[in-house]
Amino acid sequence: MGKQDMRAFAAGVFPVSQDFRLPAVDRAISLFELPANSKQGLTLSEMSRKLSIPKSTMHCLIHTLATRGYVQQSADSRHYLLGLRFADLAIASLAQLNLRKTVARGSAKSRRASGLPRLRRCSGALKR
Repeated sequence: MGKQDMRAFAAGVFPVSQDFRLPAVDRAISLFELPANSKQGLTLSEMSRKLSIPKSTMHCLIHTLATRGYVQQSADSRHYLLGLRFADLAIASLAQLNLRKTVARGSAKSRRASGLPRLRRCSGALKR
């Protein structure tokens, strides 16, 4: 990180550059992505090898993530999978995005731009 980046960081301005990445955070995100891309999960050795992290360090990382609910062991207890804490975060993220309003705004803009008539909401059974 250069002096200019350090000054910006100290001022609360965070660069969006790909060059500005904290190695510890980058490693943790890589650790999340590995089991996410594996249906049966990965063993500690597999993750250690794929991320070039010593097994002892990987063990500590996995233990920390497991105690926080971000990873969990599979039934055979050798493989690690994403934990349910990610589902909690995904639900919170969706709530913050307020997708229903965002989609409604977007479809209203598209409808106006296309000249299509507004569709009315139907409740209950269709009436003939």
